[in-house]
Amino acid sequence: MFLVKLINYCVIGSSINKLEKQAAKLIKQGLKKYGVTTNLSDSQVKELKISCNSVHYVAHFLGIDIHDCNLISLDTKFEAGMTIALEPAIYIPNHNLIPEQFRNIGIRIEDDILITNDKAE
Repeated sequence: MFLVKLINYCVIGSSINKLEKQAAKLIKQGLKKYGVTTNLSDSQVKELKISCNSVHYVAHFLGIDIHDCNLISLDTKFEAGMTIALEPAIYIPNHNLIPEQFRNIGIRIEDDILITNDKAE
């Protein structure tokens, strides 16, 4: 459901920086909901680099070569026909304030998203 919500933000007029804020919010809510970060303060979550938002951006533009769009501003508004790589991730370290069943887990999803006039593909 998280990824569907994030993909729904991939619309004309949005931007990578807007996606970044939404991803941070959704990841934070999800980690707390499932008890991963219940014992951690916000600063500890950031310090431990649990969310992709502390390690790398949640998305980047795609061009002819996969990373040839690195000079485009992250505030550039999406237009129909643009393609981005959407790559939310969590990286859960082995830390005594994290429930044992969640420690040492890393999950990264990468999907290529086409911005269209309607909804993202």
